[in-house]
Amino acid sequence: MTAVIADTDILSTYGKISRLDLLQSLFDNVYIAPAVWRELGRAAQLGFAWVASVQRAVFLLPLTADKSRAVERVTSLYLQFGSREIESFVLAQTYHLACLTNYCQAKGSCRP
Repeated sequence: MTAVIADTDILSTYGKISRLDLLQSLFDNVYIAPAVWRELGRAAQLGFAWVASVQRAVFLLPLTADKSRAVERVTSLYLQFGSREIESFVLAQTYHLACLTNYCQAKGSCRP
């Protein structure tokens, strides 16, 4: 098994059907970027009940000053991506994590 970083769409899909256990059975740890954590927080404020179980199932990876500068550089190169994707990409590269996303443009851009 391995550790991964997940985006909001993936987590919400499993959270809405109460099957985060599937992710946990496949991966040792599921991490998220700060922008994903903030988006989950907004969903919780709107009353989405599934968010609490997602927040308990994941680990937040912080952005250091160096990683924040990397996010700024990548943002200028890939204007089509939002902060969630870019923070996740930077953290995935930094910590050698697989990135779980269903965003088609992200999948194509991340291939070696």
